[in-house]
Amino acid sequence: MLTKPVAAESTFTGVYGIICGKEKDPVILGSQKIPVLTGQLPVPAFKGPQRKVALQLCGWGFDSPKNDLASQLTGLEISGFTERAASLAIFHLDLRRAIKSLSSSPAEHLKLVSLALAGYTEDSRTNPLWKESVAALTAQFQHPYLKAIFTFLTSANPFSVLDNDGLSLSDRVGFACRFLDDRELPLYIKKLTDEYTRSGNVEGILLTGLTKEGIDLFEVYIDSTGDVQTPTLVLSQVVPKEFKDKRAEKWLDM
Repeated sequence: MLTKPVAAESTFTGVYGIICGKEKDPVILGSQKIPVLTGQLPVPAFKGPQRKVALQLCGWGFDSPKNDLASQLTGLEISGFTERAASLAIFHLDLRRAIKSLSSSPAEHLKLVSLALAGYTEDSRTNPLWKESVAALTAQFQHPYLKAIFTFLTSANPFSVLDNDGLSLSDRVGFACRFLDDRELPLYIKKLTDEYTRSGNVEGILLTGLTKEGIDLFEVYIDSTGDVQTPTLVLSQVVPKEFKDKRAEKWLDM
């Protein structure tokens, strides 16, 4: 199957434009399953050129010497984000590295979590005793990334992880780009984009990019907060250089 070229209209395109394209010109993803991962994970993992670009936007592009996974995990641990480091390791099929992150933490409860994780094998997914024990343990977790680790390992439904809104937007989008199939992924990205636009949450610029859709988001943000300065500082990079929009031009003239 042919895929639409990955080249974005500009460097300011967001995940929505990369994965979904435009209404009259949708993207055909044509993704492939990752053979080395599929069968070892509770759900299949996918790769494709559009997914790769979107993952890079999310900070999940761990395929370059300057941004390899090991360095990112070490940086997270040093900064005190051990739970997120462990979850990223799990999402990239590095169980040993996740256990190391947790067991090396000075926090005793994370050492206990590492012991539970050490009991995981491919057979654990069909072992009712292990799943019941982990389900009971997971119910006690307050930290969203610890919940995500064991939810991922015990569920065949990737949405069980994506429904955890305690995860950052970039991590939920990164996870979706890795584990949702070509039918589910555009629908999920569109749903997220609509939600963030309606709420005027500026984190959604990851999805909309600095595009006309991004201006729709900023319009809601300005209406709800009265803050014009933040959007104008951002939009001055693209309006009118990349495109024109009367709303943005009005804000820039204030």
